[in-house]
Amino acid sequence: MSNIKFNPILILLSLLLWFNNYSFCKNDSNIVLINSSTQEVNLKGKIYKWADYKNKSTINEVVKEEKFQISNENVPSFGYAKANGWLKLQLQYSGNSKKEMLIILPIPLTYHIEFFLLDEQNKLLRTTTTGCKFPFNGRAYDSRYFVFPIHLEANKLYNFYCKAYNNYGVLNMPLLLMSKPSYQKFNNLETIALFSFIMLLVVIIIISFALYINFKDQIYLFYIGYLFSIICSRLALFGYAFQYLHPLEPEIASVSKILFWIFAVIFFNLFTKKLLKNKVYQFKKSLKILKLQHYFYACVIIYMCIQFIFPSIENIHFNTYLIFFVHFNFLVSIIIVLRMAMINFKTNHGPSKYFAIAFVPLLIIMIISILSNYQIVSKSFITNYPIELGLTFEVILLSTALISRHKIIINRSTELEFQINEYKNHLNELQNNTISSSPTSKTSEKYVNSKHSNEDLNQILEKLKQEVAEKQLFLDKELSISKLSEATSINQHLISQVLNQVENKNFYDFINAYRICKAKEMLMDKNFQNYSIEGIGTECGFNTKATFYTTFKKFSNCTPAEFRKKELDNNGDKIIKSV
Repeated sequence: MSNIKFNPILILLSLLLWFNNYSFCKNDSNIVLINSSTQEVNLKGKIYKWADYKNKSTINEVVKEEKFQISNENVPSFGYAKANGWLKLQLQYSGNSKKEMLIILPIPLTYHIEFFLLDEQNKLLRTTTTGCKFPFNGRAYDSRYFVFPIHLEANKLYNFYCKAYNNYGVLNMPLLLMSKPSYQKFNNLETIALFSFIMLLVVIIIISFALYINFKDQIYLFYIGYLFSIICSRLALFGYAFQYLHPLEPEIASVSKILFWIFAVIFFNLFTKKLLKNKVYQFKKSLKILKLQHYFYACVIIYMCIQFIFPSIENIHFNTYLIFFVHFNFLVSIIIVLRMAMINFKTNHGPSKYFAIAFVPLLIIMIISILSNYQIVSKSFITNYPIELGLTFEVILLSTALISRHKIIINRSTELEFQINEYKNHLNELQNNTISSSPTSKTSEKYVNSKHSNEDLNQILEKLKQEVAEKQLFLDKELSISKLSEATSINQHLISQVLNQVENKNFYDFINAYRICKAKEMLMDKNFQNYSIEGIGTECGFNTKATFYTTFKKFSNCTPAEFRKKELDNNGDKIIKSV
């Protein structure tokens, strides 16, 4: 015992923590105080919660047993728990006249809710049963949120209880306490924020549809499907669809939010598959996983439709696990497509850059929202509407990625047309035997007045070969004799003379020889087995698959696919690089 040392700082901290916990356990500090001028109350640290895993407790049993514990969350949550969530508030009104306040549960698609108001002696004053399982017109208060009006009398204490459970997914129970004018202002602000977001998406949908009509590219349809599914899911999630589109059909309300979310994920996967398509990487495994996910989503949709037709088969516990796996699959989709986008960075794929950046604002805003829930960041407009703001930035940047992809397609079409014309002329020369098997006499006559000796030309050729090989200038798809001249500091006409007079080659044959050697190395390298033939051609400097195949066959008397198969069958014998 003599070795034990007491640290006064630790003792002080322990006392402070004990006092802090003791103070939170005191009922008086957690009573919600209301006066005649109160418009809105912050309920942080005032709400008690309890999870009833037996799902059988009545209000009398709950009041009698008092199993509640204080909740320090901004949004009391019961997660995926298969339980009835119970909340409790103690309200003390100190005004001299009667006052009406509203207790709001702002989760429009909560399946089943019961509100209870009791006096100080726990005598039941009023109760209301509601939720999205009931027709909308049966609500006592005309609102997409669940509102429980309470009429407070002077200097009285009230106990408020709320019971809820969900048939799909997470059970969150954020309670708001505010006056009627404050609630109207809050509701109007949310409506403006949501419909501003929706109008942005509608504008982008119209533009995308016009582009589809013009270019007949399927990716625009996938993008439209993604945006439209987001709009429908937000309208369903915020309760507007239930309130205005199908108020007498509550069954649709609980199913629609999940279905539209699944459709959004499916269209998102199809869109990103087209957007991130690259000649170099094929992503066979990633695309196979996404395809399997689509089968899973199809099964979920079929199950939910059957459940909608035959409500008697509904199993809340099974639905909870089902929605968990839907969310988990969406997370896997995000990881896969982000990995595809990051890999595409290596090839300077423009759309992939915008695609990856598109998720940064969404992630940042979501992190800020989480921090605000722990009161590390103060509440603001950003933390109140994280999904809408994040998706706004995401959609704008995804549209930019789509524009980038469109520019790439136009540039490729232009380049392809140019390359086709260029190589047609070159092949015509070959076919017409314009390139003689011994063109020395013709080239000698052409450069008869040259000031450079044969020794000078050989030195220049060696320098040219060294520059092209070391700097790998041949990998540039847009390499021309003028660009080669700039890169090597050798006069353009001198390059032409050296190639014709010493090498007996034209510019294209000289550069393509390097490209074909590089292509052969990659075709034999096991590290590039996941590359497509077209991807290897692109990496080696060829603009099109047709050009790569034509040139490869000219230099090797076989196609790239035949060469790969032959060399792999021979255990990948190394090729000797010689140009």
